[in-house]
Amino acid sequence: MIKSKRAESLVGIVIGVSILAFILIGIVNVLSFYRDSSNNFEDTIFTYIIEQNNSNILKKLDLNLENDEDFYLYRDSVNKEFKVLTGALNEDYKYVDKLGNKIDVSENLGKVFNLDFTRKMDILRNSIDPSEIPNIVFHFDAQNIDGTNNSTFNDGDLVGTWTDITGNGNDATGTKKPEYSTGSINNFPFVKFDGTDILKITNNININNDNICGTDLLFREKSYAIAFKTGNAVSGTQYIYEQGAHATGYSFSIHDGDIYAGIYNNADTSYSCYYDSSQDWDSGHKFKSVNLGEALPDTIYYIMIVQDSTHIDSGGTYIDTNNTLKIYLNGELVDETDHVDPMPEHNDIGFGGVNEETVYPWDTGSPQTCSECDYFTGGIGEFISWNHALTQTEIRGTLNYFKERWLYGNQNIEYNVTELDSSKKYNY
Repeated sequence: MIKSKRAESLVGIVIGVSILAFILIGIVNVLSFYRDSSNNFEDTIFTYIIEQNNSNILKKLDLNLENDEDFYLYRDSVNKEFKVLTGALNEDYKYVDKLGNKIDVSENLGKVFNLDFTRKMDILRNSIDPSEIPNIVFHFDAQNIDGTNNSTFNDGDLVGTWTDITGNGNDATGTKKPEYSTGSINNFPFVKFDGTDILKITNNININNDNICGTDLLFREKSYAIAFKTGNAVSGTQYIYEQGAHATGYSFSIHDGDIYAGIYNNADTSYSCYYDSSQDWDSGHKFKSVNLGEALPDTIYYIMIVQDSTHIDSGGTYIDTNNTLKIYLNGELVDETDHVDPMPEHNDIGFGGVNEETVYPWDTGSPQTCSECDYFTGGIGEFISWNHALTQTEIRGTLNYFKERWLYGNQNIEYNVTELDSSKKYNY
């Protein structure tokens, strides 16, 4: 039996709880666990235990847990209260039956148990401010377009400069100006692109290149996180963000109702003055963009990509199986792929459309050579980039940060319950 998490859930720490059952009572139905996230990510976490296929709350647990701390749930035999063991984790309380009752080792010596289920639980943690994560490159926030919490903006004003609030000076500017729109993402503002607007970011050594041909500038780590809302039409080709040209780059886009995100490196001598044959990606691994599924009109999405191309052996050869790209949609890891070597230098950055050329993820056979085209129709709430491959803790913290700011509201998370091989047995 597999119960999948809701697609819109933003998740946190994954821990496992083993459920053992007597052979005499056969395979049992375990409890489903739900977590109410209305308390704005406090350290004190309230977890509701709900009996499977039943809306009745059996017990609300008050969990005070550290990051990455494992715990076991059990029900006290005296007062029948559900409790939590953390820290050293007394092994006697490791095993419970379908009602949460402890299976006592001392009372069951010599008996054989079937391992029927393992339960994975995702607990939301406090958010992490993007500035706390190393090597932040830029940060655009529709709640702070001008760097003064929008003190100079009113609803409907055009945005000719979107300030990079990191202080790195990577502002997005343009003459085809989008619009500041209040109350657009869950009553928060966004920067509205109407299908004819585009902002651009100047090439920069920390983003894409150092403007000096022949140098060996490689990007071994990059992470992006973006919150946006589609417009009332998701047809055609719409580029939310693209960084690169028709040889190498990163992009977030919509095409004929589907969302795409990822990276590519198809460089050769005819495409780039930065070309170095040692920077070529392996044949069959040059395009790492992913179709994330259907894009619905007027819908909020959050996408994160994490590139880690730091793995190299003592001889200087990349360890392809360890160099990965992870892509998340609305908090769910939807794709992880390997053979992602470091990204060489690349050109041109477009916000809300293609600046100068790109490679379509859905048609990698030839580059797209248009200039200022494929405009986005919708709104962007926040966009962040780091030259750092986010750790799992940072990914969780950033997921929580985005949910806290853009996807607020009461939300239950349904945890995975995975049936294991019932032939596995354990003796006391």
